[in-house]
Amino acid sequence: MSTEEESKASIAFEIEFKKNPNAPFPEHYKKRLEEESQRTEEHRRLSDTQKSESLAKLRENLVNAEARREEVQKEKLGKIAKHHEEVDNISKK
Repeated sequence: MSTEEESKASIAFEIEFKKNPNAPFPEHYKKRLEEESQRTEEHRRLSDTQKSESLAKLRENLVNAEARREEVQKEKLGKIAKHHEEVDNISKK
């Protein structure tokens, strides 16, 4: 059904609906509602997928950041230990 035909059918339905509120919905209304429902569901699925992927990336970044933090901490502790050894060696001389 073309847009013009749908428009005419919509106007006719509105007039009919005002006269008879129990009038059945036209097929193009039902089809449009079904298509919109499918589009909405697809958008929701895509959104859920994107959220899951983003959450997975955030978790991965958090794990990597924690690993880097631990590595830097070990390096600092190693430098401090080395410095204390040097100080001890100097004080023993």
